[in-house]
Amino acid sequence: MIRPWLTELLPAVRDVRPFSTELGEVMFGVEEVTGAHVSARSLSDGTLRFVALATALLSPTRAELLLIDEVENGLHPSRLRLVVEMPLAAAEAHGQVIVTTHSPAMLAYWPQDRHEDILVVSRDEDDRGTTVVALPEVPGYVQAISTQSLGELQLEGWMAP
Repeated sequence: MIRPWLTELLPAVRDVRPFSTELGEVMFGVEEVTGAHVSARSLSDGTLRFVALATALLSPTRAELLLIDEVENGLHPSRLRLVVEMPLAAAEAHGQVIVTTHSPAMLAYWPQDRHEDILVVSRDEDDRGTTVVALPEVPGYVQAISTQSLGELQLEGWMAP
C-alpha cells in the first residue's frame, strides 16, 4: 500500500520491504530498480518522514481520526502534491484526517473543489480566544480566490488576522 506512494516520491524505488542487516537486525529499507538495497539508515529524513506519513495514513488498521501537525515538515516542496493527495485518499478510505500547515506550497496544491475542508484558525481580536472558520466563509473569499491562488493568498497574509 505504501509502495505506489513511495515510488511516486522516488522513481528509483522498486520495492519497500524489511531486510536483515549483517548483524541480523531487521531493518526497513527500499530496493532500487538497480537491485540495490538501501536501509532506513541511509534514507533522507524527508523520505523517512514520508514513509511514516504513508504508514500512518494508509494502514488498514489505523485509527478513525488522525491528526498530523505541520504535515509538510522535512519534505521537499515539489513533493507536497503527494502530501495533499495522501490524506485526501486516506480520509475517503479510513475516516477523518486532520492536518495543519502554514505552507503556501501545500495550500497551492489543495484542490479548489475541496476548499470547504480547510479551516482557518486564528486568535480573536481581543486575544482571548480562538476563531475557527471554514475557508469559503472567510469574508472576501470569493473575490480573493478569483484573483490569486490559495498559496499566493497565504504568502500575502490574507488568512492571517
